[in-house]
Amino acid sequence: MNAENVSIPQEIDLAAFISQEAHDLKSPFNRILGFTKMILKGMDGSLTDLQREDLTTVYQNSEQALAFTSNLVDMARLSRGEKTPELQPCQLHNIFSRAVEPWRGHFDEQSVPLETNLPETPINLQADPNMLSLAFRHMLSYVATWIQKPGQVKVQTEIVDGYAILHITGHGKKDIAAPQMELTMWAFVAGRILALHHGDLQATHSEEAITFDAKLPIG
Repeated sequence: MNAENVSIPQEIDLAAFISQEAHDLKSPFNRILGFTKMILKGMDGSLTDLQREDLTTVYQNSEQALAFTSNLVDMARLSRGEKTPELQPCQLHNIFSRAVEPWRGHFDEQSVPLETNLPETPINLQADPNMLSLAFRHMLSYVATWIQKPGQVKVQTEIVDGYAILHITGHGKKDIAAPQMELTMWAFVAGRILALHHGDLQATHSEEAITFDAKLPIG
């Protein structure tokens, strides 16, 4: 029997690898979440309080790991130019509202209250609603994670020279325990999405607050 050499890669394009293997990277977490949820619902029998508490911890940590992986895949695909927006007429207020609900699922209203001051007059954009709402959600998550709890997040908009500028500010001192990996992922993905919409993202902070300024062309 003839033997053939196995190709052993000496170098690898990590972004391409992550993008190509996205399904396999996410699948284990999806399976863990699915089976854990099934057990928590009692489909395999009753649980003790301690078992329910332990499985809830497993479920929450698996959700976090899946979120990390999804962000990593987004970073890889954005850096390779594989994600492009499908632009359509939409309104800034509606896109922002779509971002708030999933964000609120991770940040309690009592520890991080959200105050929005958006104009009643519609601000029309040419945007991909899914991508842009993801960018807004990442910005909200960033400022809410950056500040110590309890804190407050405020959102307001201004129009300057044909651009809408969305200001997302977290009021509070910096949380030194804030996870740097998540902050880096959120900022990278949000910035790339804004750039794909011909916009810009800037961030500033002081001892008492951090602000994201998302600039988008009106039209």
